Amino acid sequence: MEPVYFSLELESVLIKKIKTIKLVEFKKQKKR
Repeated sequence: MEPVYFSLELESVLIKKIKTIKLVEFKKQKKR
């Protein structure tokens, strides 16, 4: 049970990071 929970936690963190990176890239493109 713990490994599954850990992988889900890791996945959510990765998704948050990806969303943040995409947001930053989007803002950079808007500035240009």
